[in-house]
Order: sequence, then structure tokens, then C-alpha cells
Amino acid sequence: MSAELTDKALATSSGASAGTLGRLDGQVTGEEAFAQARLISACTHLPVAADLEKGFADAPLPWPRPFAWQALPGLVGASIEDATGDRSAR
Repeated sequence: MSAELTDKALATSSGASAGTLGRLDGQVTGEEAFAQARLISACTHLPVAADLEKGFADAPLPWPRPFAWQALPGLVGASIEDATGDRSAR
């Protein structure tokens, strides 16, 4: 499938992803988030951006290693939060 310029796109939602698994936001693993992004990408011709929480790690990791193995057709972007979620680290 070739990429086309469009004004339409889809984005995953970490909260919605968690809800479909009966969990709260922040309780989805990286593998689960990428599985859902793969499923969404496979079901549409639109570009998809993934909500990747805080990168599924508590400390900075060497980039792009953590996500290089997860490259998938249809995923054109991602959002990574700039916080650890650790309230004591604020």
C-alpha cells in the first residue's frame, strides 16, 4: 500500500486501548499497544498514529531501539509523553 497525502488520519488512544482490555489508562503493555495499532492499521487505508504512553519505560532508553522492532505498515507517527507518571519525580 502506498502512502497518499490526505487530510484524514486515525490515532490510537491509550485510555481507549486500556478500556477495551478492561483496564485503566497506563495499564497496557507495549506489546499490547502495538498489537492494537497493527490491528487498526490493517483495517484502514488511512495513516495511523499510535499513542505510546511514556514509551513503556520508566527511564530514557537509547532511541530508536525500543520501537525499531515494532515497525509496521500504516503507522506514520507516535506520541510519547514527557513524564514518567511518578508523582514523586515532579
